[in-house]
Amino acid sequence: MKVMAAEAASALKQAAALRMRRGRLAEARLTSFARIYLPDRFDLPWCEMHGESGASLGAVGRGGIHLAVAAPQRSGKTSLFGLALPIWAAAFRSVRHIAILSVDKYEAQRRIAELDYALSSATQLSQDVRLARRCRSRSFEIELAGGATIIAAKMGAPWRTLRRAGRGPDLLILDDVEGSPEDARAEFMSRLAWLDEGMARELPKDGAIIVCGSIQHERSMLAELVDHATRPGWHKIAFAAVERFGNAQAEWNRWERIASGHETFDNATGPVAARSFYLAHRDAMDEGALTHWPEAFDIERMNAERLRLGKELWCATMLNDPGAHRVNYWRVRGGPVDPRYESTMQLFDEWDGARLYQAHDPDILNPQRDPSVSEVVVIREEVATGEREAVDVYVDRRKIRVRPLEALKRRIAREQAQNPPQS
Repeated sequence: MKVMAAEAASALKQAAALRMRRGRLAEARLTSFARIYLPDRFDLPWCEMHGESGASLGAVGRGGIHLAVAAPQRSGKTSLFGLALPIWAAAFRSVRHIAILSVDKYEAQRRIAELDYALSSATQLSQDVRLARRCRSRSFEIELAGGATIIAAKMGAPWRTLRRAGRGPDLLILDDVEGSPEDARAEFMSRLAWLDEGMARELPKDGAIIVCGSIQHERSMLAELVDHATRPGWHKIAFAAVERFGNAQAEWNRWERIASGHETFDNATGPVAARSFYLAHRDAMDEGALTHWPEAFDIERMNAERLRLGKELWCATMLNDPGAHRVNYWRVRGGPVDPRYESTMQLFDEWDGARLYQAHDPDILNPQRDPSVSEVVVIREEVATGEREAVDVYVDRRKIRVRPLEALKRRIAREQAQNPPQS
């Protein structure tokens, strides 16, 4: 009997030691907490974005932090920031009031339901921390043991609805609050004004603000927050799914034609035939390709997503660079160009006595504001294919449309025929 009692006491002691070790690891780092207590949600290896974000969030509950994270779709943002972070902050960082904002009230209600399910199913967490809870799904709120609260709301909700005990949130999480690219563009200024108002009047000085999502447009709130030239008090993480697509561009172009139904492989066409083509040429098509999270973003899947979404939306949501699918050139005759514009452009080449500049921003040079420039041709190049087209032409500050690039070449040929070089 004494032996059994001793063995039981030893088992209890070992369980307590193990529980303390788990608690120390979980308290130190969000990613460790997620792996220990929410293993069904986090079963893939971490990537660089997860590791850097976890390290940055060490200040939560121990001082103020403003963090903006731009990451691709399906990179685990919502699971990490919208699910694991609020539970971890309440359980291990003594954060009393947490608010999670979503794009609309339906997403907010879903967020509360997911949090409630995670808290009820995380048996190891309930044993180690004993987080009793009461969920009020109609009011989008969860009350935890010790008085901590987690509330969910839609982006732009009145700040008074986010207060508890006369105080704004200690931890404010904005998770994918921008919807379509059109929505992101239209709501850009109002969202920033809402956030600035809260930072100035409602949020505690030692509070934490986390904004995460995918950049939908150059003029979106998240694009503004991760811009290193603005918002100097913010820590910024921008993560792209793909670093490079590899060396086999010809094979990928053919793969795209097969997937789109414009070409056959083994007498078949469509996505299944494209998959067969990829498997037959996999070594060559994978050579030189690099994705930042191979377990989730393999190169074939990324090309399929690019085909499904279109290049512009894909570059925005998966590369967090809405302008990455194109490069703009300016063929400038006359001048000089206003130094405010020329300093931001790169002189690319000399062409037919005119200067050819290169830049990504299509609005850098506006000839209608620069009377010294007599002619500007904006030429857009698709990075993936190298195809170019003339999209805008300004002559004497009057804009005309020209498509495609062949029309521009014919115009230049006519000019040269009418004005032959003097010998």
